[in-house]
Amino acid sequence: MYDYGFYLPPSPILHLPALHALRDAATAEILKTTRCHANISPPQLLADATDALRALSTLLAGDEWFFGRPDPGLFDAEVFAYTWLILDQGFGWAGDFALALEGCLAGLENLVSHRRRLYERCWPEAV
Repeated sequence: MYDYGFYLPPSPILHLPALHALRDAATAEILKTTRCHANISPPQLLADATDALRALSTLLAGDEWFFGRPDPGLFDAEVFAYTWLILDQGFGWAGDFALALEGCLAGLENLVSHRRRLYERCWPEAV
């Protein structure tokens, strides 16, 4: 469904090390901005992410696009960037934290539908 060719090499031998390097780089970037490296609590991070997703769901409400726009805007794209990765089974998320975050988002039907609509609109040939 989605081609990771831009991010990860197709070779199974290179895929896993590249995936780990990509995750390590993302973690390092996050840690640079938090300034509290030793105090990251996975349960608190999950609680904050859950609160953020629920707030986004409330903001979207029953609209197709955020802020009631007739077409998707930049904010829609930014939210999609997160929701696509959280629910993407092929990305290789693992562990209780990932499953809990995925479960939280999967329970917010309007965000799941928003993700699907934006994907179908931007990549109709892939549907």
